[in-house]
Amino acid sequence: MLHRRLLPALLPALVIGREALAADPGTQQAIRAEVNAARAAFGRGPLGIDDRLSRAATAHSRDMLATSRMDHRGSDGSDPGARIARAGYRWRSFRENVAAGQGSPREVVVTWMNSAGHRANILADDVTQIGVGFAGGPGMMMGNIPRLFWTLVLAAPR
Repeated sequence: MLHRRLLPALLPALVIGREALAADPGTQQAIRAEVNAARAAFGRGPLGIDDRLSRAATAHSRDMLATSRMDHRGSDGSDPGARIARAGYRWRSFRENVAAGQGSPREVVVTWMNSAGHRANILADDVTQIGVGFAGGPGMMMGNIPRLFWTLVLAAPR
């Protein structure tokens, strides 16, 4: 059942039909730990968390929730680079992973690692920091996918 997969902190908000956000430090650290474990398994160094990147990631996750659509392009036409710059981060390089439906940090990172393009982003040598965003709401999207949206921004500053 879906409720057994959800992050425990999200369940109360989703049950009463409200948006739930989990850009909290615990969720960010859980994603960071999973990403860095995956990187270590491939001989890559660890990545730090940047609050500006997390703000950009959270804003994009909220946008995907509002439109019930997973996409790298925002509803305002923005791309990841524009959203990162809007958050005040001057980037040298950036990458973005998005996902929908996964109920935990581990599940979403496993999903990304099982996709060649997403795995390449996580293992990239040209990034040093990440930002994590999540937004979830009640109900399902087409395909019976839970309305749980994840954004991982990977970047390096100028």
